[in-house]
Amino acid sequence: MAMLFEPSAHSPKMRWSRLEAWLLFDERLIRAAAGNENGNLPLLLPPLKKLESLPDPKSILIAALREASGLTGRRLARFNALAARARISDLASDFAPLRVLPSFQQLEASLIPIIARLSPVPALNSVKLDGE
Repeated sequence: MAMLFEPSAHSPKMRWSRLEAWLLFDERLIRAAAGNENGNLPLLLPPLKKLESLPDPKSILIAALREASGLTGRRLARFNALAARARISDLASDFAPLRVLPSFQQLEASLIPIIARLSPVPALNSVKLDGE
C-alpha cells in the first residue's frame, strides 16, 4: 500500500490512490491545472460519490488532465500530466465538496485534534466538525 506520508503523532495515514481520487472532484480545477481553463471537451469524470471506489484513480486523473489540456500530437506527448496533477491541489481553495466522502470525513476528523494541539491560537482548540 503506497503512503502519502508515514503516520506519526502529527500526521494521519493516507494512501496516494485516495488522494488521486479526491483530485477528480472539480472539473474546473483539472482544466486549470492542465493549462486550458476555457476548454470544453468532455472529461467524463466519475460522480463525486463514486470516487472512493475507483480501481485506478491515477489513470483516470492522468487521462482527464491530458484531455483537459486540449493538446494533440507532439504537444500532447510533451505534456507533463504529473506536474499538472500536482497543480490541482495548489489551485484548489475549497475542498468542502469532498466532505460527502467517508474517507475525507475521517481524514478531516483526524486532522482537527492535531491542528488544535499544534496551534498557538486558542480558538483553534475548540474547532468542531459539522455534525459534532
